[in-house]
Amino acid sequence: MADLPRTASEGVTTTGFVVASGYTLNTFSARRNVDTGLCSFFVEVVHKGAQLDVPAAGNITDETIGTLPGGWRPALDAELSVSDGVGQGAARLTTAGTITLRTWSGNGSLRNDRNIRTSATFQLP
Repeated sequence: MADLPRTASEGVTTTGFVVASGYTLNTFSARRNVDTGLCSFFVEVVHKGAQLDVPAAGNITDETIGTLPGGWRPALDAELSVSDGVGQGAARLTTAGTITLRTWSGNGSLRNDRNIRTSATFQLP
């Protein structure tokens, strides 16, 4: 499949994501089109430090993963799926660009040897 032509209103970035302490950034990429008002991103991080064991209920203390760069943030807060390929959970993406991990698989763990991934497509403000 051929790449679609880009216009001046499109943008792509792989920089500007601010990773939170407690995590290491592996990959970040985003694309936006101001004519359509849409933005998509993908981020992959690794939990640093000690393994975080999750109780059976799956509730964890909210943990900030990182923040999207200005101009690449949603018009409304959104819930995101998050996974490391073994466990899964949910994160909140705010209009300030902050991604906060809120839940994880019950009786699972956030390990420091697994890639945690999330992505979304949303409307720009």
